[in-house]
Amino acid sequence: IIFANSFAEPNLIKELIDGVNPDFCCFQECNPSTSRFGETSISKLLLECYEEASFECAEKNFTPVFYKKNKFKLLDSSYVIFNGLNDWNSKSFTWGLFEEIETMKKVIIISVHLWWQYRGEVDIIQRRENVSQLMEVVNRLFAKYNAPIIVAGDFNSGVNAKQGPDAYNVMVKNDMLDVRNISIETVDTETCASVYPLH
Repeated sequence: IIFANSFAEPNLIKELIDGVNPDFCCFQECNPSTSRFGETSISKLLLECYEEASFECAEKNFTPVFYKKNKFKLLDSSYVIFNGLNDWNSKSFTWGLFEEIETMKKVIIISVHLWWQYRGEVDIIQRRENVSQLMEVVNRLFAKYNAPIIVAGDFNSGVNAKQGPDAYNVMVKNDMLDVRNISIETVDTETCASVYPLH
């Protein structure tokens, strides 16, 4: 899985993806009016190898998930805008249930972007509510599909993050595992990527 903030130049994103060759690409800040349409859009640059989950929401989805179309089938998906504070309605998440064609194993991938400002208690509460809304969906999906769930994105929260560790701690308390704690190789960054649950 690779996840990226698509404020970056699209061709650089394509270069990165070609180098890593991930099964899934999760984006945040993927403004449909600047990153999704046109000759150099992410959708167009990835078209040869990747398909977008929840494509019917492409005109408004800031957190899309793309998957390798020759390796996975999309079984179900949805796009969810977070309640509460939300500039441009960009704070959201997209989930997809995928089945690997060769093995028929299923996995759920979620691309998420939590509230970003950090001016005090109001913003801390907003991120907690974002996580609460996310966890409701995570728990419902796991109960329904009994598949591993990987959540990747921009949490604007972490042990060393400027926005504070609050949302990160709520995710960990909800049985999410920080992949940095289980990876063979890792770096200490402010980015929080989590797996729930691990099988």
